[in-house]
Amino acid sequence: MKSFGFAIDLATLASSRNLLALDKWLQSRIATGQDIFVRACLDYLSERIVNNSRQDGGSHKDLPVDTIAIFLQVLLSR
Repeated sequence: MKSFGFAIDLATLASSRNLLALDKWLQSRIATGQDIFVRACLDYLSERIVNNSRQDGGSHKDLPVDTIAIFLQVLLSR
């Protein structure tokens, strides 16, 4: 699971710099039949959203709303 978290972190960073199409990357990972990857995505989002809501001023770990929307669109279309 930790390697998935690291990979997801890298993918979101690359996406924020327009180096990766996050939706296509997520679809590709999910299509390989990795249900554990879907769980890792949900855990990643949950951790990031909970951490963000606990902080007053924000942090380097903030996820943009459009990134969260991409995750949710891909996961819900599954």
